[in-house]
Amino acid sequence: LRELLEAHARSRTAEEEGGIEELLFTERTQAATERAAASAARRKMEDDLLELRRQLEQEARRRVAEETASEARAAAMREKLQRATHASHLAEKEAKEAGVKDAEA
Repeated sequence: LRELLEAHARSRTAEEEGGIEELLFTERTQAATERAAASAARRKMEDDLLELRRQLEQEARRRVAEETASEARAAAMREKLQRATHASHLAEKEAKEAGVKDAEA
């Protein structure tokens, strides 16, 4: 009877150890799954941030290009205005000179 009780106790201890090992395995598996999920979430967030940064840089380059083009247009308009003003002054001067010559003649 004693041997039977000892065998039963050993059997039970082995079952408990097996259960503990199974529980440890389950916990390790769950922890690994959680780490993998956290890692995937972190990578996704990093990818999203990189994409956002790329978009912001692209928008900044577009705005700089627009401002540069706008400044070039404004400079061209100022130059045209200066030429027109100069041409107008020359025309007035020539008209005055022609008027003086007509008056002298």
